[in-house]
Formats: sequence, structure tokens, C-alpha cells
Amino acid sequence: MDPLFETTIQNLVENTKKRIAEIEVSRDEKRMRTFKKAQCCDSFEKLFMVMMAHRENDLENKIKIYNENLEYLLECDQKRKVLLNQTEWRHYFHGTQRPEWC
Repeated sequence: MDPLFETTIQNLVENTKKRIAEIEVSRDEKRMRTFKKAQCCDSFEKLFMVMMAHRENDLENKIKIYNENLEYLLECDQKRKVLLNQTEWRHYFHGTQRPEWC
């Protein structure tokens, strides 16, 4: 894929930190929903089904990946310019306008 957008490492660091915070909030909300459902259960079978449906591994994996990326980015020169393709743009700038629309 061709590079679409030019940014700096510092900008990538900021966006990675924001994304980690968003995922942590999402994980915490999911835990609260599961806890409330579990409190309403009146049998072990229902509680077991609620807990089996909880599954937060996907969120934990995302947090781990973003933390690894952040660790790498923090080691780089913060003012260095980088070119991102469409996939990288979606990864680092989740939820923002596509570069060609900016």
C-alpha cells in the first residue's frame, strides 16, 4: 500500500496512549455489566453461563499489543516523521477521518 499520511512519532505516541485508555474503559465497563448480571443470578447454572460469556481476552490482547507498540515508539526519536499507509492509519488513528479526506 502506498503511504497516505505523514505524521510524527510523538503524534503516534499520543494516539496510542488514547487508544489504550479507550480499551481499558471498555474493559472496565464490560466487567461492570458482567458483575451486575452475576448479581441477578439465582442459580449456579445461570451464574456459570454469565461468567462463560464474559471473555475479556480479546480486550487484554489489544491492550498488550498497544503497550508493546507504545514501548517501541517511546524508544524512537519523537520528532521523526513517518509515512503511514491505510492500514497503519486505521491502527494508530482509530475513529478519525481518513487521511485523504483531511
